Amino acid sequence: MLNVEEVILLKETVCHIPGAPKIAVLGDFHNGDYLSVLASLRRHPIDIICIPGDLIYAGASTEVFHINEQKNVLPLLRGCMNIAPTFMSLGNHESILTQENIELLCSTGTYILDNEWTSYKNFTIGGLTSHIVLNTRAYRLAFPDSVCSTKNERNRNWKPILYPDLSWLDRIPSGYTILLSHHPEYYPFLPKLNLVLSAHAHGGQWRLFNQGLFAPGQGFFPKYTSGIYGNMIVTRGLTNTARIPRINNPTEIIYVNP
Repeated sequence: MLNVEEVILLKETVCHIPGAPKIAVLGDFHNGDYLSVLASLRRHPIDIICIPGDLIYAGASTEVFHINEQKNVLPLLRGCMNIAPTFMSLGNHESILTQENIELLCSTGTYILDNEWTSYKNFTIGGLTSHIVLNTRAYRLAFPDSVCSTKNERNRNWKPILYPDLSWLDRIPSGYTILLSHHPEYYPFLPKLNLVLSAHAHGGQWRLFNQGLFAPGQGFFPKYTSGIYGNMIVTRGLTNTARIPRINNPTEIIYVNP
């Protein structure tokens, strides 16, 4: 039986999940305030840190950039690695990253899981890559001299990728499995896993009667915005990057305890 205990005005949310390791879930950091995040992490006994995508903030930009332009990203990862092993999947904002940028993220010691599994102690952790990342990569290959963007589909023959690659999930390792999947709307299409960690919905931005109003990928009155849904946990995320404020919807770090 899963249950949720919310503390510190929802800033830190503790989920009790039998059999799981002690996990800190950092979603939708978007180059935010890393000092407050690290301070929170140091207050909790944790085994691993999981980042289910959108570590960076791409905004409306479609140009390739250097990760050092986002001054809080690498310090966050280095700080996390000083606290516990850190695992990350690629969200939609990571579509702007080049391979060089990804290698810089890996240089911090962070495990970047790009449609792949890795083992840690007696657990297996996977990262499901956003379909927007796959779309951008395919676009770059098709039109290497063009601006690379999921929104820039100028060629009439271009067919965008609208779904994630789930084929590798057929090879589910034995033992306890944890999947980092940035988009909670992928959940109905996933195979049976022990635990799925998601973000992206930003809590629905406005929450009325404990219901999120809007989430990207789900539209109005989305189904998956905050909390536990079966074996999936959705974090409200660490920042507000929308032009409208959050209402009844503080940012949060989720702590998973067995």
